[in-house]
Order: sequence, then structure tokens, then C-alpha cells
Amino acid sequence: MNTLIEVLGYPITYIEFFGVLAYFISVYFAVKVNVLTWPTGIVSSILFFILYLNTHTYANGILQIILVVVSINGWKKWGKEDNKKVSYLNWKNRFYVFMIILVSVILFGTIVKIYSSDPYPYLDVAIFVLSIIGVILLANKKMESWYVWMLVNVCTIILYSSLGYYLIGIQSSLFIIMDIIALKNWKKLL
Repeated sequence: MNTLIEVLGYPITYIEFFGVLAYFISVYFAVKVNVLTWPTGIVSSILFFILYLNTHTYANGILQIILVVVSINGWKKWGKEDNKKVSYLNWKNRFYVFMIILVSVILFGTIVKIYSSDPYPYLDVAIFVLSIIGVILLANKKMESWYVWMLVNVCTIILYSSLGYYLIGIQSSLFIIMDIIALKNWKKLL
């Protein structure tokens, strides 16, 4: 991939830079419960799809395709509904979400480990599963989405810093702060 700029010996590619930028803008809009989170998220997903295929983190590459589809749905939902109405999941649905995450990461992580060259299959699959759950919860304006995004960001820091993509690790560190801010903003809307 072509390098846009080198910072302290770290080459930042065009795709990584613009993917990170679009993602920051998308998360900013999500914090504000603004419908523009979805089109900017789509741009980011397309750029990260290219980046993740290059790093052989296939689950996250496929994830970007799913995120585009779910983002189109979120864009439609947020465009039709009261844009400031948020809520919590009930306890039963929280349990189901937890079990889906746990079983999916173990099952699909094992499959990816056996059948691919993915260097970190369980982390890759955890990001995949958590991101799908997170974006579905976000599209439905559920508070729990921000807790899920915190987990996604912790896993992303570990995975992509290990692969040498430090800008993505820095981005995810900042996203944890934005997740906390979003929780506070969304709680005010309850």
C-alpha cells in the first residue's frame, strides 16, 4: 500500500489514514445521535475492507461488508424515527446477547484458526462478532451498544498494534474515550 506520511518511523497509508478519519467522523456523529453517522461509517467500512484484506484479518474484512449492509438499515431507521429516542435492553435480551457473543467467538474463532492464516483468529473473530452486535444495537439506539464498542476497541488495540498498525490502535484508544462520552450523552436522552 502507498504511504501517505511517515510519523516517527511509522508509515501511514492513504487507506489507513482516510479510513481512520471517516471512522472518527462517524463515531462523532453517533455520539451526537446524528443520522450522518451512517454514510460516514459506510465510507470507513469500504476503506477498512481493503486494509483488512491486506493484513489477512479476514473476519474483519468480511465484517466491513456486513457493516455496510447494517449501516444502510441504521441510516433508514435513524432517518425515520425520533432521532433522540434511546433505551436499554431488558435483562433477558442482555443475556441472549452475551451468549451469542460467547458462543460465536469460541465457535468461529476455532474455525478461523483451523482453516486460515489469520495470525490472531480469536481476537479477529471477537472484533467481528462484537462489531455486528454493536452496530445492530446502535442502529436500534440501545445504550448497551457503547459497552460493546468499548470491548471492540480494546480488542482492536491489541490486534492491530500487534500487527504494526499503530494508528488504528491509537484510534481505538481515543474511541474508548468517545464511547464514555457517548454513554453520558445518551443517558441524558433517556
